[in-house]
Amino acid sequence: MKHRERLKAGQCPKHGCEMHFWAHGAEQIGGPHDGERFKVLMCPRGGCGVNASTHADGGPYMLAPEFANLLDWEHFVPPFIHVP
Repeated sequence: MKHRERLKAGQCPKHGCEMHFWAHGAEQIGGPHDGERFKVLMCPRGGCGVNASTHADGGPYMLAPEFANLLDWEHFVPPFIHVP
């Protein structure tokens, strides 16, 4: 549960440090954020690689699918990852 709380606060779920702005992502097509660009945040710790995206400052934050093991599966709903 602590990992989920960290992500809600904009922190790396693995290390607990604040994630920093890394880049702007592409515009989303369809859905509630149609035409909006998202921001990509990354853990500042070297070699960590944990990243998340958001459409607004302060979240909500969507963890990249390859780091799903850091949170409960219920956090993810399509289209973020497909759970068979």
